Amino acid sequence: MEGMHRLARAIALLTLPLAATAALAANERGNPGASVSGTKTVAGSFNTGGTVTYTVILNNAATGAQPDNPGNEFTDVLPAGLTLDSAVATSGTASATVATNTVTWNGTIAPLGGQVTLTISATVNAGAGTMISNQGTISFDGDGNGTNESSTVTDDPNVGGATDATVFTSTPVSLQSFYVD
Repeated sequence: MEGMHRLARAIALLTLPLAATAALAANERGNPGASVSGTKTVAGSFNTGGTVTYTVILNNAATGAQPDNPGNEFTDVLPAGLTLDSAVATSGTASATVATNTVTWNGTIAPLGGQVTLTISATVNAGAGTMISNQGTISFDGDGNGTNESSTVTDDPNVGGATDATVFTSTPVSLQSFYVD
C-alpha cells in the first residue's frame, strides 16, 4: 500500500505546474517560499519638463519570507520619454542608474503581508500627446531554495486586471500670455 501511495503522489506532482510543484516541495522541507506581487501608480506633472513620481509597493503574501537572494528582487527600466532622476525605498537598497534609465532594488520582504515601498522620480521629456507605459519586474524565491526563480510584473491598481502597465499621456506645457501697457 505504501508503494501505491508514493506512485499516486508522484503522478499528482507531475500534473501540477512547475512553480506549484517547487513550492510544495519547499514546504515539505520546512522551507516555504515567497509570493511577491507589486502595484505601481504614477502622479505628478505630466507635461514636458515636468516631474512624475512612481510609487511601487511590493507585497509578500506567502508564509515564507523573501530573502535578499543573489540578483535583483525588482528591476524597472523606464521607457523613452522619461529621464530617471532618483529612487528610494523604505527598506533594502534602491539603486538608480541614470545612464541606463534603470531602477533596481535588493532586500528582504517579511512574510504574511510584509511590504516595501519604492519611490521613483523621473522627468518627462516626451512631446505632448505621447503615451508613456511602464511596468517593473519582480523576481522572487517561490520555492524557498535561495534563488529568485519566479517572476511577475507590477500592476496598476487603478485599472481592472492583474498585470496592467501604468500609463499616462504627456500634456502640452501651458503658455501664459501677458499684456503690457
